[in-house]
Amino acid sequence: MAWSAARAAGKTPLPCSYHTATEFDGKMFVFGGKDDSGKVKESDLYILNTAGMRAWNLPKVTGVHPPKRYGHSAARIDKILYVFGGCGEGNHYLNDMTTLKSTTLAWAKPRLVGSLPAPRAHHSGTAVKKQVVVFGGVYLRTGFNDVNVFDSVKNNWTSPACSGTPPSKRYCHAAAEIGRAHV
Repeated sequence: MAWSAARAAGKTPLPCSYHTATEFDGKMFVFGGKDDSGKVKESDLYILNTAGMRAWNLPKVTGVHPPKRYGHSAARIDKILYVFGGCGEGNHYLNDMTTLKSTTLAWAKPRLVGSLPAPRAHHSGTAVKKQVVVFGGVYLRTGFNDVNVFDSVKNNWTSPACSGTPPSKRYCHAAAEIGRAHV
């Protein structure tokens, strides 16, 4: 294994933290985060084409742009990116959902039904089939160990009953679907 500098043409995003990077058919969609000074970045979307001519792009997007944020989650289901929660300016915690259609680069605010999760940041949001499974996170100094599921077909939030001993409250963690398990 060896490190090498990945050089790409185009408008490179400034260094940031607490952003998301989601793969779409050989492209990486980078959204949100904080800059080096700790300021919440604008709600710009950067796309890195990783195939052939590696190049960054700051495309023109349409629709209802989400407010700027960091510590959010972004999960891909088919050709749609689901952005949930995070923290906005003035440490305002969010529990909204915004979608981005990768083929048209159009943002939208889906009409949500069900019980929305409490506002949170630094949670995990994992695509599992046609659902986004949100686990944990933090609101101010209160950590969570709850599970919330967003059904992308019905635009419905549920909080399923889970058996067994739940993990401890956590945030700034990662999760993935491996086979049938959410780890």
